[in-house]
Amino acid sequence: MAILKESDPRKEDGGYASEDSESDDEQDRLDRELDSMYEMYQEQKSSADAKFRAKKARKEHEDGDWEGFSAEEAQSDNDNLEEDSGDDSDEEEPLKQSLLTDLERNDKSASGLSKRASQFFDQDIFKDIGGIPEEESEEEVEQEDEEVQADLDKLMKGRVVEEEEEDEIVEEAPEASDSSDDENGFEVVKRREGEAQWEDEEPKKDGRLDIDIITAEAMTLAQQIASGQKSMYDLADESFNKYAFKDRDGLPDWFLDDEGKHDRPHRPISAAGAAAIKEKLRALNARPIKKVREAKDRKKFKAAQRLEKLRKKSALLADEEGMTEKEKANSIGKLMSKAAKKKPRQNVKVVVATGGNRGIAGRPRGVKGKYKIVDARLKKDVRGLKRAAKKRK
Repeated sequence: MAILKESDPRKEDGGYASEDSESDDEQDRLDRELDSMYEMYQEQKSSADAKFRAKKARKEHEDGDWEGFSAEEAQSDNDNLEEDSGDDSDEEEPLKQSLLTDLERNDKSASGLSKRASQFFDQDIFKDIGGIPEEESEEEVEQEDEEVQADLDKLMKGRVVEEEEEDEIVEEAPEASDSSDDENGFEVVKRREGEAQWEDEEPKKDGRLDIDIITAEAMTLAQQIASGQKSMYDLADESFNKYAFKDRDGLPDWFLDDEGKHDRPHRPISAAGAAAIKEKLRALNARPIKKVREAKDRKKFKAAQRLEKLRKKSALLADEEGMTEKEKANSIGKLMSKAAKKKPRQNVKVVVATGGNRGIAGRPRGVKGKYKIVDARLKKDVRGLKRAAKKRK
């Protein structure tokens, strides 16, 4: 006869609990392995790709993407909830009283220091050091502010007087330098106020935000706001979307990095906005570099100097009484042709690396101007290149 035995529910519950704990441990181990593998992947990618390193640095130092007004409100609500819950937990916890008493209690003295700190500062080396000075009264603070303001006013008046004197000196300088221009060949030129300064000029601090529109989405949005197609209320309405309330607590980094590429609303791009960004980038790329700009400015300055010298010499020839009009015209024409003539290009001197010039570092002795050091190996290589070019033909 078969006897049915009732199964012990405690044993079954214990088996399920052990299986759950094993599965949790396995899942934690897999999560740790995934995190370590993702960190290794990021390190390898950052060591091989410079763009990835720059993107990672921007991500670490800059703020996150703008997620709308709702995201900020949700974050502030969460912070308030956490603070409230912390206060409640502090109130609910009973005051713990220790059964052991400390023989050396940290009773604070009248100066606000503990017993140990007061004993330390009672040593002889601290006797000559004064205490913290008392706070000054409001009347003394106001009196000091008035004195500082008076000193500032005097300083500003002195600067204004100095600037006026400098302007007078700059205006008198060209008149005094006319006589010495022919001898020294140098003329002081006053800088124009509207002269463009590409890199040294700082943006004006007029209270406006320094915002640079660099994407087609931002340019499209700016054009829509400027034309009145969208208002601030429309932007607030658009901020409420399915991506606004993102819960990222407890998610691994590899998942957040991949999800960050897709969990954002797609902003529309207009043809006018894209064209404006292209034109802006084209203008930025068309700017000359600093060295090229300085070289062009030097050429213009030297040309202006030569023209000024020619004008002065022609004026002197025109005022001379011992010459006929024809002789004056011929001499002025010669001066103009001489000024317009370009300097001949310097020929490159070829120096053979033999004898004293073998293995020399730097300019050879007795060679001026442009030079080029050649040797037998270079000559053979040039001949080989010529033969190869003939065979291709």
